[in-house]
Amino acid sequence: MSKKYKNIKRTDTFVEDFSNLRALTVYMRLTENEQKAIIASVMKFDEDAEVYLFGSRVDDSEKGGDIDLLIKSDVMTNGILYMLEDELFKYIDEQKVDFVLTGKSHLSNFASMVLAKGAVKLCQRKN
Repeated sequence: MSKKYKNIKRTDTFVEDFSNLRALTVYMRLTENEQKAIIASVMKFDEDAEVYLFGSRVDDSEKGGDIDLLIKSDVMTNGILYMLEDELFKYIDEQKVDFVLTGKSHLSNFASMVLAKGAVKLCQRKN
């Protein structure tokens, strides 16, 4: 990942740069800056959302694969996911990203299965 993604300045949202985010894990096939770009993009639409990576990108022994994201939010709708993808691609190279959206308190059956199989929470705001 090039250095140009290190501290992306945004003036049209509350995200000024990625310094207020902290990666929770590096044991996946996403760079820290990709993780921060994902969470910053999601937070533009719901500051309280939780974002999890699942699928082949969680396994360091795999190669390739799309980015599978589970988003727990009581605010976001499926219609917002198109805007979220556009926002994300402002920060990272365009690639295949699959979103699964579920409520925070009422998980879908698929979301429950994804979390049970070892989805990884990407990052969170620094306190």
